[in-house]
Amino acid sequence: VQTCALPISQEGIDLAQSCAFSDSAYDVPMLSAVGYPVATNPTRKLRRIAQQKNWPVLELRESSSSTFPPFLRPAKVL
Repeated sequence: VQTCALPISQEGIDLAQSCAFSDSAYDVPMLSAVGYPVATNPTRKLRRIAQQKNWPVLELRESSSSTFPPFLRPAKVL
């Protein structure tokens, strides 16, 4: 997150209105910094953290019947 802080502030990006996707618990600081974090095909550790924090979990697998989080539903049709 610190590495991203300068470009984010220079561009005027509103993190509260931003989303981030990750499959790893190493990215919890980044996911925690945005308003719309999504654990995507998460590791067991990230899945546990996502459940504790009530973050959506998105499984992107060919046979998946996962439900897209509400803020991603328009992207599903693309």
